[in-house]
Amino acid sequence: MAGTYNPSHFSHSICKINVDKKEIKIWKENEFNYPSEPLFIPNPNGNDEDDGVLISTVTDNRPEAQDFLIYLDAKTLTEIGRAYFANRIPRLHGIFLPTP
Repeated sequence: MAGTYNPSHFSHSICKINVDKKEIKIWKENEFNYPSEPLFIPNPNGNDEDDGVLISTVTDNRPEAQDFLIYLDAKTLTEIGRAYFANRIPRLHGIFLPTP
């Protein structure tokens, strides 16, 4: 679940749930951030299914805040880095653009 409005433990977060080990990892910064559905980029030399990077656009709904693209280690959900944008950015999920 990513970026839902429903008040819950998972709101405003990116979550990784391992049902076999009954473990949950969460990236969450504050209640103003709405991450989009994360995209997984696998490590071409990785050994485990979660070797790679998650990327997600994050909308910060405070008036003067900047939206950003976040990079997370897919194994631990620790932040690797982020890139800020001067303008509001669309979410990665569900964007359909006309062919030029």
